[in-house]
Amino acid sequence: MNEKKLILILSVIFLVCVGGMAYLIAQMPQFSEDAAAPVPVKASSTVGGPFSLTDQNGTPVTEANYADRYKLMFFGFTHCPGICPGELQKISQILDILHENGEKDAKIVPLFITIDPERDDVAAMKDYVALFDPRIIGLTGTKDQIEAVKSAYKVYASKVENPMMGDGNYMMDHSTFTYLMSPANELLLVFDMKDKPADVAAEIDGALP
Repeated sequence: MNEKKLILILSVIFLVCVGGMAYLIAQMPQFSEDAAAPVPVKASSTVGGPFSLTDQNGTPVTEANYADRYKLMFFGFTHCPGICPGELQKISQILDILHENGEKDAKIVPLFITIDPERDDVAAMKDYVALFDPRIIGLTGTKDQIEAVKSAYKVYASKVENPMMGDGNYMMDHSTFTYLMSPANELLLVFDMKDKPADVAAEIDGALP
């Protein structure tokens, strides 16, 4: 790939990211800029809601299937080159810390929900989550089902296409928040990429009974 083509691809990705950040600023709950740790949000937040999806074993599920546990939710895609693997590894570390500190991981169901249903079918999700932690459940669905859950959880996602990437190849620009939802499906905490596993685990430990 020559230098001009590389610059063009990077420019396209940059513009999409700028648009995504504008969307996130408008949609997400606002936090103090000088907060040093994850902070709680009001349970009345508009983030969250019912969903109807399919897990990595091909079983149809809704939020009611997890009504007895807290949900730790992250949205991404299996072709993600770095962010999603890093966040799923972090979730695994968080669960390990919670297990060591009183086995509170048993109260949590970690959900990885695709924002790329075009490629992330049941088989792809099953293979992918198996790379990280057997406790993580991968969820996919139809395009309409994914759009509905994205809207409910205020998730930004946009396909990044460019002819220079080759036929059928594309990336997904997306938000990178992780949500802690109560058994009643109320938003309790929001975490982002900069939050360390130990800090997230401590916040979750404090939020759980």
